[in-house]
Amino acid sequence: MLKFLVILIFSFFISSSFAGICPGTDLTDELRKTIVDVHNQLRSELAQGKSIMKNNKTAPPAKNMYKMRYDCCLEASAQSVVETCEMKHSKHECRNSGENLWAKGSSKGDPKNDIPGALKGWWSELANRGETVPIYQDGIGHWAAVSDYFLKEGRLFDTIS
Repeated sequence: MLKFLVILIFSFFISSSFAGICPGTDLTDELRKTIVDVHNQLRSELAQGKSIMKNNKTAPPAKNMYKMRYDCCLEASAQSVVETCEMKHSKHECRNSGENLWAKGSSKGDPKNDIPGALKGWWSELANRGETVPIYQDGIGHWAAVSDYFLKEGRLFDTIS
């Protein structure tokens, strides 16, 4: 039976401190660190004006780019959404955050590679579709959630059949 590795990301627009070890999930602290490190590396490129947009234009440097911090409460929220085994966003009124979803059709997942791959895939929306206009555009919503002003992260992955 084909299984899907589902990764759910919640992004809040407020800053929080690092939450430490999150009990009750299979996500390791090593993977949590990878998630935060990849996010911060991509966001740092944007802050420095090194992110490439469509047609090889460079995105303007960010002015208020803060480091990403992990949040266990968001991870718990992500767990509850992933457990529904449905590849759809949760109801907006049930959360105070943006959300990105990613799935891979596979007999087994490799979170060490799949999680950074999902992040980089969302980030690639800027290079594939981004323009130098000061408005939200269709097609870069995942990138916007990854790059927004203040973020804290909570993610979870699960293999479902």
